[in-house]
Amino acid sequence: MSQVLFLQAGSALLQNFAERVRSSEFKNAALSIGLHVVAYSAALLVLNVDLNALVLCIGVLLIWVSATDFRTWRIPDLASGLLAVFAAWKAAAALMQNQDWLDFTDRVLGGILWPSLFWLLARGYRNLRGIDGLGMGDVKLMIGIGILTGAAGTANVVLMAAISAILALGSGPIDFRVAA
Repeated sequence: MSQVLFLQAGSALLQNFAERVRSSEFKNAALSIGLHVVAYSAALLVLNVDLNALVLCIGVLLIWVSATDFRTWRIPDLASGLLAVFAAWKAAAALMQNQDWLDFTDRVLGGILWPSLFWLLARGYRNLRGIDGLGMGDVKLMIGIGILTGAAGTANVVLMAAISAILALGSGPIDFRVAA
């Protein structure tokens, strides 16, 4: 029930904010944030995630990260750091509750393996092409995502992100960045 309310709130936020603000800068920002709220809400509905305060904090951080990255091509360090802290908190709480060391080890491995792979990919692309194709913000973000979803679960996150990017590119150029 709370997931449906979250989805409805995201849709209402998008509509209300877009109607109130007439400048294209704010329309694009509202659209970007609203789309991310709706997308994350839909994912929560599909995955049947039990919402609690920590999950909502992580969700808000991810919406902030994706909306900011979508508009500016930058990921805030504060958001990446907070995501890593909240993910570690969630992993530690799960360990204390379930005493599942295998799951905890998977999460620690995810927080080390995936940022390392993204760093190697970023360095390799830079060395090969001479330009950045992947920023350090993405590498830092993978620490929190790796801890949150574990080594195996992060593979699914990366696959879904890649498919989303391909679909977005296939629909033509979309630029929601706000002019400075």
